[in-house]
Amino acid sequence: MRIASLISMAEEYFVLGAIGISVLLALVLVVYKFLLKGNKKLKFSRIFGWILLGSYTIIVLGATIFSRASITNNRSILPLFYSYRDAWINFSLTAWRNIILNVCMFVPFGILLPFMIKFFRNFWKTYLAGFLFTLCIEAVQLFQKRGIFELDDILHNTVGMMIGYGIYAFIGMVLKKYKKEKVSWKKVAILQLPLIICVVGFSVIFISYHNKELGNVGGQYIVTYDADKLQVKSNNKYSKEVKKVPVYQFKRWSNEDAADFAENLFQKLGIQLDKDRNDFYEDMAIFYGENQTSLWIYYADGTYNLSCLFDENDEIKTKFSEEEIRKVFEKYNIIIPEKATFSEEDGIYTFNIDPVMGNNNLTEGEISVKVSEEKEIIELNYGLKQCKMYKKFEGISEQEAFEQICSGQFYYPYGRADKLSIVVKECKMRYVIDSKGYYQPVYLFACEINGEKNEIKIPVVQ
Repeated sequence: MRIASLISMAEEYFVLGAIGISVLLALVLVVYKFLLKGNKKLKFSRIFGWILLGSYTIIVLGATIFSRASITNNRSILPLFYSYRDAWINFSLTAWRNIILNVCMFVPFGILLPFMIKFFRNFWKTYLAGFLFTLCIEAVQLFQKRGIFELDDILHNTVGMMIGYGIYAFIGMVLKKYKKEKVSWKKVAILQLPLIICVVGFSVIFISYHNKELGNVGGQYIVTYDADKLQVKSNNKYSKEVKKVPVYQFKRWSNEDAADFAENLFQKLGIQLDKDRNDFYEDMAIFYGENQTSLWIYYADGTYNLSCLFDENDEIKTKFSEEEIRKVFEKYNIIIPEKATFSEEDGIYTFNIDPVMGNNNLTEGEISVKVSEEKEIIELNYGLKQCKMYKKFEGISEQEAFEQICSGQFYYPYGRADKLSIVVKECKMRYVIDSKGYYQPVYLFACEINGEKNEIKIPVVQ
């Protein structure tokens, strides 16, 4: 979920929560003043504090429960540190952001709870309250099928509560110092340990990743599959040869590169680009033009998807030849390699380019297009990848990769099945983009998992 969406949702639930809590407090005050004849003067700061605490509680419940749709047949429990392994393998900034947001989400509770209620001014009581509250949220998500029970969420929220209490203690110390009262520096310093551990921990993670030469290959195993629930068979013989394999590198696109390319392509198409609607994300950029035309460009390798408005009622009857489709591409300065294999299916024309290595370069991929009767592009998926060799690395053999499958070290959606029966067939070497934009080789094993066709990917460079 994007930050803007989170802010929008927080604003919505904050308003609802503030109105609800205000009405509730008003009713309580009426009862206190007129029915119970209460004479104690209530401070505005206390009333405002209760509105803030109540509203924030509504925001958290809205984000974790109310805003989530029911997930059919899902009662998975993810083990501790699962989210960290997942975020590390794909090294998605979005995944790390979500982890940090889960910690930050409970920080206000750690500040507001002891401020409003004296009972929680002992640190362990606030810690326990945070743990029990997040445990209840995860339990509701599990049994109401509104999410996945994640032990990491309980850890993150509890740590957030601890950080919040540390901030509360620090503010209290500053106020006491201002009033020239006696303060305990050591106690307050100890209460800052959760914050310090978080800052140091995330710093070590990001510095370690920055110092890695290559990125991480996505689709690796996050949790080793239980060998007792795993049965692997194969009639194939796999090579035991260990050799050095080339790793290639793309020129990563910037926001400016994508914007310039989009503007040029839209000009060739004769379509006006709506620059006010440009969207730039972590790994892609999306551009829009008139007539609902959209262009998605991926930074890692420069591939893109173009979709133009087309009246589906206008049936395309003409079948075009390879030469005619090549001329369509020439019109837009899109070069198709001569050795590309041409095919057509359901009005979609595809050029498939098998891996071509030469002069320390690698070219491979697929380009598909759908055109109108007037030979204008309706849809274009440009998946041609071109990169230069970075260097060679020592790789594992096919046999070693197969043994990893036998030991459960491969990706399979957690909790999808209690037992796995795998029949492993042929093995091919293919290239995939890692998290730093390098093009790394993987062993791609064709297989059947519980009777269904599937593929298992094992990185060659480890």
